[in-house]
Amino acid sequence: RAIFVEEDLVFAPDFLAFFRSTSWLLDSDPSLWCASSWNDFGYKHGTDDPCRLLRTSYFPGLGFMIRREVWLQLRDKWPVAPTMGWDYWMRVAFRPAGKECV
Repeated sequence: RAIFVEEDLVFAPDFLAFFRSTSWLLDSDPSLWCASSWNDFGYKHGTDDPCRLLRTSYFPGLGFMIRREVWLQLRDKWPVAPTMGWDYWMRVAFRPAGKECV
């Protein structure tokens, strides 16, 4: 597996524990292609259950983990001369059909 993060991301104390706890999902659920540590609503006032995981077809970006196989696909398709931001490219050009992130 590989973990990717934006250079200005401030890690929560449980950042690596989150990935350790969700890595098995990527291995066991073929409908998932990434686990993201970013949640736009991940503030104390934005959630009533801090242990609840949600699935999304939208690529959240910022800090995420993927399996090696996904990285190899991504690497082969990565644009040489990008015309858009990397996160936008992953949302519109790369996201595997029918796959979701947790």
